[in-house]
Amino acid sequence: MADFTSSSSASSSAANPPMMSVPNTELGRRIQCFHCGEFFMVCQCKIPGQEAYQIMLDDHELPPSTATVEDKIQFWGMLLQQGQLTKRFNFGLFYEEQLMQRNAMTLIRNVELKRRFVDIWMQYTKSDHFPLLVKTFPKMSENDLKRVGFETWNSFFNGHWWELCRLSIMFVMNSLEYCGPNPFAPETLAMRVLADALQMVEVALKLGAPNEYIYSIVAPLRLTSMKDLVIFKRVPDTA
Repeated sequence: MADFTSSSSASSSAANPPMMSVPNTELGRRIQCFHCGEFFMVCQCKIPGQEAYQIMLDDHELPPSTATVEDKIQFWGMLLQQGQLTKRFNFGLFYEEQLMQRNAMTLIRNVELKRRFVDIWMQYTKSDHFPLLVKTFPKMSENDLKRVGFETWNSFFNGHWWELCRLSIMFVMNSLEYCGPNPFAPETLAMRVLADALQMVEVALKLGAPNEYIYSIVAPLRLTSMKDLVIFKRVPDTA
């Protein structure tokens, strides 16, 4: 797997992200602790290696539906660089090498590829392995777990990467491992490119919050079927 940590060398420039309704000077005041909901400068949860900060944004402050997939992904990359988030992830290098040179940015628009990934998830939910997953997460119903896979692929292909968390990515990666095609077959190259891109999203999230599997860049978590797994003590005052 390619190394896109900030220590890797290459240009970190990418096209400008779409304008958002929250000025950059305001973003710092929107960063909260994932654990307690406090503004990160006054948060008392500061344990080295366990920090996890999110940005509080409302739906109308996210890229509009008219924005391109590229714009939305660049917006996610811009959020990664805010405050105490995943500064160790070189988004510019990832964008250039993984998304552009390997053609992932073009492939992500392919409706047929999305259908193939969704079909694999559907097949996985009918496999002998899926009940084991259900038992692992007793707070979630079987139907909720099924919806997580669909929501994950929708978020990925729509460019809403701020909705993704490590756990949901792990779910769909399990489906590829158990029910997916041979990853080394020439005809599955396009699928492998997109799966690699999704795995790098998981890497970025892990760099931002090494011990949190339900962590997403934007709070509150927007994968609706997983909200019961997340506990927010309060929402900080951003006024």
